[in-house]
Order: sequence, then C-alpha cells, then structure tokens
Amino acid sequence: MAVAKVAYFPGCSLEGFGKSYDESAKFTARALGVELATIDDYSCCGAIEAKRADELSSYLLPARNLALAKKHMNADSLVTPCNGCHYTMRRATTEMKKRPTLVEDVNQLLGEAGEPAYDGKSDVRHFLEYLFNEHGPDAVKAKVKRPLKGLKVVTYYGCLYVRPKIYSAAGKDARHDNPEYPVFMDELLRAAGAEVVEWDGKTDCCGGGHALGDEDNSLKLSASVLEQARQAGADVLTTNCPLCGAALDVRYNDLKSRFGDSIQMPVTYFTQLLGLAFGGSAKDVGLGLQYSGASEALKKRGVV
Repeated sequence: MAVAKVAYFPGCSLEGFGKSYDESAKFTARALGVELATIDDYSCCGAIEAKRADELSSYLLPARNLALAKKHMNADSLVTPCNGCHYTMRRATTEMKKRPTLVEDVNQLLGEAGEPAYDGKSDVRHFLEYLFNEHGPDAVKAKVKRPLKGLKVVTYYGCLYVRPKIYSAAGKDARHDNPEYPVFMDELLRAAGAEVVEWDGKTDCCGGGHALGDEDNSLKLSASVLEQARQAGADVLTTNCPLCGAALDVRYNDLKSRFGDSIQMPVTYFTQLLGLAFGGSAKDVGLGLQYSGASEALKKRGVV
C-alpha cells in the first residue's frame, strides 16, 4: 500500500502528558496508509496565552512552524491533533491573511533570526477533521479488525475544537464540523463499531485552561463533564484534545479524591479506540499511559 506523507505538528503536550494521543494518532494514520511526518525543528505554537504576553509573537511562532513545513516538506498545509494548537495556528493564519502587514512584520523577525520566510498561504487542519474528510467512515470501516461492538462511548470535543467560528470555520461547509453539535468523531467511531451515546456535554469547557489560575473551578468543570458522561450511561469518554485529556485523565486521582464515585468515568483519546479497532494492542495505542482505568473498562467490553 502506498504511504501518503502529511506534515504533522504534534505540539508540546503530545511529547508529555498527551503521549498516548501521539502514539495512537500515528498508529491509526499508519493503518490508513498515512505517515504523520513531524516537522523538523518545530517549536511551541505559542499556545493559547501567547497573545496576552506579546501579540506579534502569537503570529510569529505559528508562522515559523508553517514556514518550516513549507521549506522541509514542501507542505502548504499541516495537521495537528491538538485543539489548542489548531486554534492558535488557525487564528494566526486567518489574521495574517486579513492583515498583510502582519506577514511583513513576522518575516522581518524571522529573517533576523535566520529562519525561513512565511508565504502567508498555508492552511492548518485538525487531525480529526483531516481523518474525516480524507478517509472518512467508509475507510475506517474497511480497516476494522476488532469491532468496538458493545462499547458505549460519549464523544467529548471540548470548547476550542469548533470555537470561535471565525477561526475554526465550523459550519462553513460540509468539510467542517457542526459548531453547535459536532459529529465527525461520532461517525468515525460508529464506523468502527462503537455505540455512540448522545449527550449534551460535547463542547462544554473541561476547565483545563484554568488549572493553574483557578484550580477550584477548574476541577468543578472537569467533574461536571465526567458526571454528565456517567449519567449518560457511557462505558468510556473519548476526546480529541490533549488539554482535555490532561484535565479529565491526568488529574483523575485528584478528581476522584474530591468528588468520589460520581466522576468515575474512564477517559481515552478517539485515536486509541480507532487504533484498537484496527487491530492494535493496548501498547500500540498507549493505553498504559492512562490514569482513569481505561484499560480495565475496555477489557470488560472485550475491546482489548
């Protein structure tokens, strides 16, 4: 099978607490004949907060990564699995297209640092959106070796995947997800055999962005998401965002200690479930790196 190479921007979190997302995304992509080729010498995208510290830097950092993708891979677009990176880079590309003087200012700084210039034309795609549009439910179904039959899943997209619409382009056309009730993850997981449970918490805030500034309310928001998922009758909650993964899974023991069994809900990444459906092992998709008991829940359902 021919392998397509895609410029891949994992972002900082997928090298740390989101490592299982990185491993499972690469495994899932390989099963579909895609190599996620990490951009050489990439740097932080500036995250969500860079614009508060220095406005120009919030454009400079994404532009550098896009310029590197163009220089080293001749890529006019890149794929990222992180909602925060997707938002930050889409914001930068959108604003630079509207304000050409920004590109001039950014390129002056890039030149002074000995970096390649940004041409102002690149696009940024979320990995979920890429999978849905370039492969889709039919391709997923064709690759399934171990159907997720009997597994009840709630899909959790988080608040940044479709917001704000001016940057995400949510609802713009059929290639972009529904801004009020996204469905791309639902359809891919249904194609893999899972039972996707309808619920109202798909795009609620998990509190992850407030973990350091307001821990009390951050934990309350995370607990609310997990409680809703539990009440919906799901076996697992699955997400497409590493910051949400950190809030709901990495901090799971803190949440359990404070809120008890009301928040008991295993957390996975959607790529882990797809990877398992494609015949991958628990190790292949990084299940051993989860904190919330995902391995045990999936074993009970015969998925692992």
